[in-house]
Amino acid sequence: MVGLAEALRHLEGMPLLYVLLNSSSVRDLIDKEQRLNRYLHSNHRVRVHELTAHTLELEHHPRWGRQPVPVESHFVLGVHLVLLDEIGCRDLGVTMPESAEPTRCIADHGRVTRKPPAGGHRRWRFRWTAFEPTRRILTGLDEVLLAADDPTDLAADRSAAAEIELVVGSDLAHRWTLAEAARLCRRSPRSLQRALAAEMTSFTEIVDRTRVAEAARQLAETDRSMTEIGFACGFSDAAHFSRRFKAATGEAPSAWRRTVSAD
Repeated sequence: MVGLAEALRHLEGMPLLYVLLNSSSVRDLIDKEQRLNRYLHSNHRVRVHELTAHTLELEHHPRWGRQPVPVESHFVLGVHLVLLDEIGCRDLGVTMPESAEPTRCIADHGRVTRKPPAGGHRRWRFRWTAFEPTRRILTGLDEVLLAADDPTDLAADRSAAAEIELVVGSDLAHRWTLAEAARLCRRSPRSLQRALAAEMTSFTEIVDRTRVAEAARQLAETDRSMTEIGFACGFSDAAHFSRRFKAATGEAPSAWRRTVSAD
């Protein structure tokens, strides 16, 4: 029998994941995910629309600002497929009820096996034939993993990038400076730079990434012109927009829009 101390030796650095995996049912998993949201620095959350004995319907939505782009939603969809499969959902599949093909299953036994249909990437409906727990729940594991009950203990220095994304996302057209963003984040410019360096990123990279992500969303989901989108997302002119977007995605904005539309 595996003891708690022995189990913990394998979990170092991944406390939240193992809190979720230490779930006795789908409801337990989802309840934990909702409670643990305060530890997560992502701009996006998952909203529960339905939960029954054999189905779960979730929606990927923003806490603020821009909607998630398809690649972000597909990643989170994959995470949930793995989690549900790992805790014991049998013959697990998923459909996308707001897509162009709402009844087409794109997964088999907990793994994506088909290309997702166009549109409706933010809402998913999971189905399983039975739930057979695959793990022996360790009483007290959650409490030990989260003993500090402090987000900074579980995500030391990793909140800096999320703080900057929030600031920049509140007004993409603004010409943000490091000093201004640091003041709004209640940090000194130097401490902010150190925190971002520890995350292997920089203020400029985060500003560019946040603007490009919103531009990608608008290219995919609106009929605004390239000029409108570039201006709204804070790029100084069309050439600047095209150059930064291509550097981040590998495609010019016009090519990106054609690719997304074709999908």
